[in-house]
Formats: sequence, structure tokens, C-alpha cells
Amino acid sequence: MRTFLLALAFLSFSHAQQANSQEPSDVRNYKVRLTDLHVKVKAMAERVENEVRSSSNPGTAGDDSATLQKRSIIFAETRALRRLIRNLSEDLSDSMPRRIEDRAGERDLPLLSHATSLLSEVLNASVDYFITKDKAFLGIARDCEKILESIEKLL
Repeated sequence: MRTFLLALAFLSFSHAQQANSQEPSDVRNYKVRLTDLHVKVKAMAERVENEVRSSSNPGTAGDDSATLQKRSIIFAETRALRRLIRNLSEDLSDSMPRRIEDRAGERDLPLLSHATSLLSEVLNASVDYFITKDKAFLGIARDCEKILESIEKLL
């Protein structure tokens, strides 16, 4: 049984490697960048949610210097993430016409483009939740996250 599982794992790995070797390097690069940004945006969304939850607990001051410092850090990191997302989006847009000519019917670039837009929406909704503490924005962030995870499975 163990040998069978090892053989199955090897076949799966070799098939994945073969599929990746046929994938253009720019698409692989975009996927890696998307995955990296997704991890960062997800961590930021969780941090924002925890920050809102802890600031709404009784006995926590809303405008003390530590809270203001946390806010400024979150906003600075959000700006940096937005810049990285925008860079990925621009790179995808720049390569789209060339890739369409090269490989008509390829779906990875449009999926990556949608995923990049969703990353931006998760980040925006999380920041809106942080500012307003309105759970509707938290719901939007979570819904976008679910769609984003679905797209990543397709990639």
C-alpha cells in the first residue's frame, strides 16, 4: 500500500512538473506573484479583522497613541500592497495582447486578471471595514476571498 501511494505521488508530481514545464514562464511568474500577494492580502485582512474586534472590546481606548500607530501602519502596508497589486495588474494588461495572439483560447491570463481585481477588492473592503466597523464590508471581503480561492484552484 505504501509503495502504491509513493508511486501515485510520484506520478502526480511528474505530471504537475510536465504541465508546469509547458506553461510559459511569464504566466508562471504571474501565478507566483499572485499567490504571494494573496497570502499578504489575506494576512492583512485577518489583521484588520482582529484589530477591529480588539478595539471594540470594552476597556480599550479608541484613540490612544498605540491605536493611532497601528492604524498608520495598517494604512502604510495597505498602500504598499495596492502598489504591488497595481503593478501585477499592469504587467498582466501589458502582456495580454501579445499572449492572445500567441495562444488564442488560453484562460490563465484572464483568470489572473480577475484574481488581481479580487485581491484589490478584498483589500479595499477590509480597509473599509477597518474604518467603518460595518460588517457588510467584512462580508464583501470574505465573499471576494472565496471567489479568489476558486479562481486559484482553476489556475
